Amino acid sequence: GTEFKGGVEEEEEEEDMADLSVFQTPSLPVTCVSLTGTLYKNRFASGSRGKCIRTEERWFTPEEFVKQEQTLTDGNWKKDILCHGKTLKFILK
Repeated sequence: GTEFKGGVEEEEEEEDMADLSVFQTPSLPVTCVSLTGTLYKNRFASGSRGKCIRTEERWFTPEEFVKQEQTLTDGNWKKDILCHGKTLKFILK
């Protein structure tokens, strides 16, 4: 039991250091409240107008993806789309 707990604590510490290698992949898992999708970086090159987020149904631009979430009245894709717990604004820096 204790070994496993120790492993979990170590993992959390590593996350705090923000291992940016998880963001180096060609596609990133993204979420927006209850929505999930995959952001493809090569399609994102065209900015927020490019349909770069794929859900099970179809492709969305970041703006369209945020608008699918009914609970967000004033969605801002840079703040409201998360990847590995970080905002797209943080990742795009």
